[in-house]
Amino acid sequence: SSSDSRIREKGVTLEIGGGYSLWDDSYTKDEGVLLNLQLGYKFNKNIEVDLGQTWTASFMEGVNITSLTLKGILPFESGFLSYGKTGPGYASAGSMVNSDQGSFAWVFGLGLDYHFTEGFYVGLGGDVSLFKYKSALSNVKKLNSLWGARANIGYIF
Repeated sequence: SSSDSRIREKGVTLEIGGGYSLWDDSYTKDEGVLLNLQLGYKFNKNIEVDLGQTWTASFMEGVNITSLTLKGILPFESGFLSYGKTGPGYASAGSMVNSDQGSFAWVFGLGLDYHFTEGFYVGLGGDVSLFKYKSALSNVKKLNSLWGARANIGYIF
């Protein structure tokens, strides 16, 4: 069976995660840490909608992404599931030489979770957010990317 009774099929979800970020602004690359907080609703074993906030910090830049994503879930046996997610967002970025500026973003993500109880789970995931941003080195808005790799813990109420 492609369903596992260990995984709660519907309910409110809350997740927190942390990891590594890579910011690419077409001129420079900058690495840092990230923190992610997500609140969502799981409609059934295959569909979830999440409101997420990602904060990053590094020496040169800081990027924050607020997103609303649709998550497609594929449950496996023994408490494992994989997912893909996508949706719109808002990116705000600032640096030591630039003031904060905002931009429409599009977010994509993939991940693998393990449910060790009906409600609690841990996971690994990767996300990329694409948005336009004016670098400190140019007045032209260019396509930028924020890549993130994270570990997370969550609960389905």
